[in-house]
Amino acid sequence: MTKQPELEVVESPYAGGLAYPRSVEVGIPGQEVAYPASLELVTQLEAPVTRMHLGEEVPTGLVRYSVVEAVVMDGQVVALTRWLGGGVLNPQTTH
Repeated sequence: MTKQPELEVVESPYAGGLAYPRSVEVGIPGQEVAYPASLELVTQLEAPVTRMHLGEEVPTGLVRYSVVEAVVMDGQVVALTRWLGGGVLNPQTTH
């Protein structure tokens, strides 16, 4: 995992009560400029779930996932602000 740059995230006073996405301003410490961005919910697929069978690790077909709050600028995730939850899903079924 790469180290993320330090960012100051300031929520817009006009975002009151809205869920996601939320408008924020992003500034780099030591610089006077603030850039418009948004806080959004992002899902990430992680490692496949495995189990041991006859001494070997075999895939189960299930996948771990996480839901995180992320700072997004110009359609790109620039920082993860907090982990909100996660679980295991079967990609072969609809949820």
